[in-house]
Amino acid sequence: MRKTFLSEKKTHEAIFKTQTDNTGMTMEIKLKASDGDFGRFMGYFTCHAVWSIETGDILCPFIARQQGKERNLKRHEGENKESVEVLKTELAQAMQDSTYAVIAYDGYVTIGKDRLDALLLEGKARLNTKISDIVIAIPYRSAKSKKSFAVFKPKLLKFDFQDIENIMTEFWEGVYEHKKGAAVWDKYLDESL
Repeated sequence: MRKTFLSEKKTHEAIFKTQTDNTGMTMEIKLKASDGDFGRFMGYFTCHAVWSIETGDILCPFIARQQGKERNLKRHEGENKESVEVLKTELAQAMQDSTYAVIAYDGYVTIGKDRLDALLLEGKARLNTKISDIVIAIPYRSAKSKKSFAVFKPKLLKFDFQDIENIMTEFWEGVYEHKKGAAVWDKYLDESL
């Protein structure tokens, strides 16, 4: 069972800016973060990804970064595979001037013998002089399937943090900072996997 953290305080401000470039339409969202912990950062943007797929569309891949208290999200529209390759390159470059960065994209995860749709999030954090990595899969059942939309429990695929328990506690706090996404996640949570 997952821990639930509710907070009524305002934790960020969003400023929306849309731009078009030679790779297609992108949307950039700048946020002011309430604090600087990586777990909350990951939880917030994971929840944003869950919220984005509620209607049955695949996730428009994105990269989010945090430097100090400022967060930035940039979407990459176009073919998923090509966008993911661009994002992986941007993720490596982002750590030159960011404290945290994460890419999110639609993919698959195998659990047992089943291949499931999944949101994949690859995050990096600069902690002192070391860059640490985490990869989280959020298996889900598409709203376009014969059964209704469902979001399954997060799966840690990779991590090199010493205090992963604390990171995951902060993760759930970050999930609940995204009010609309948290409502979707709670409504469609299926803990069977």
